[in-house]
Amino acid sequence: MSTSMHKTARADSTIAVLAFVLRCTGAATLAQILAIRAGLPFPVWAAMSAVIVSQDELRQTNAMLAARIVGTAIGIVVATGVAASFGFADGREAVEVAIAVALCALFAQWRPDLRVCMWTAPLVLLSERHNTPFTGFALDRGYEVMLGALVGGAVHWLLDSLVYAFSTRLHRHTMFARWHPADPAESRAPHRLGAQLRSTTSTSNGHLARRA
Repeated sequence: MSTSMHKTARADSTIAVLAFVLRCTGAATLAQILAIRAGLPFPVWAAMSAVIVSQDELRQTNAMLAARIVGTAIGIVVATGVAASFGFADGREAVEVAIAVALCALFAQWRPDLRVCMWTAPLVLLSERHNTPFTGFALDRGYEVMLGALVGGAVHWLLDSLVYAFSTRLHRHTMFARWHPADPAESRAPHRLGAQLRSTTSTSNGHLARRA
């Protein structure tokens, strides 16, 4: 493999690492800022969701994004239903959590990618609501998770597009450099080789002519 190809491979690896770091950092920061601007009480849920959905490949991020939103929605619905069945009364959290996790486990057994519902339900049930109605509190958690997941997916798509454009340009530059070397000596090498071949051919023809 040529030196230019080695450099291109190293550059691609470095770009992939930097893209992942920037993707996670940017998604978490942007999700938290948007959650704060939207007036959501727990922006950290949005930041966490943005990081959780950020995977190595865009298709993996899209799959995680969908599972995160659907699983969270299931957990919120289950938690709200269980709390409502007990009249939203305090002091029964242990029983409520046990029932909610059992119900969510059925979904997780059916669809393992929805396992997020198994910890969403108890988190909603056990979090301090600060006198906020349970339904409103649960919906806020859903909004935060969905916001973070969507931001994570959008940032991944945007950075992937930028990285693809940069990598394509880099590869084109590398191919151009291979066919148009900056060193004049390298650029004259094919001409020297052609001249040597022509000289060798002429010498061989001369020997053959003299023998004839």
